[in-house]
Amino acid sequence: MRAKRDALADAKKKSEEARIKKMKDLYLKKMEAEAKKREEAEAIVLKLESEEERLIELLKSQQGEQRNAYEKLQNTIVKEEE
Repeated sequence: MRAKRDALADAKKKSEEARIKKMKDLYLKKMEAEAKKREEAEAIVLKLESEEERLIELLKSQQGEQRNAYEKLQNTIVKEEE
């Protein structure tokens, strides 16, 4: 009788340990997946920030070119009026 109880207790303990291990493994997998998602999102943000900086510099350059073209046009008009 006692052996049967001990066997049941051992089986229950092993079952509980297996359940806990399974939950820990699942938790670790979820944490790894979240870390991977976070890294991917951070990489995307860095890429977008880099693209934004490039586009801002391009815009500044184009604005400078437009400003120069406008000034040349104004100078040409003023010279023609004289």
